[in-house]
Amino acid sequence: MAVFYNKVERKKPSDPNATAKWYPSFHTTSMLKGKAKGTENEADAKAAKVKKVNIRFAPGKELKESIAKIKLRQASNPIVSEL
Repeated sequence: MAVFYNKVERKKPSDPNATAKWYPSFHTTSMLKGKAKGTENEADAKAAKVKKVNIRFAPGKELKESIAKIKLRQASNPIVSEL
């Protein structure tokens, strides 16, 4: 499966005077979110810099409706762990 990315330049929010770095960034329409290492120049912002990929979970209508109907009850016999 191919996943497309763009190269984006970002500054460090905690240090506005720092030099901006280039990052590979997944298209916003993707259900994936990536963590990447920044580079000093655009040419080095490649797919190999992506260190982690996570799935953005978007619950469907049926799951949202089911969760809205949940009723919590205390267990009558709580499990007690013994050491």
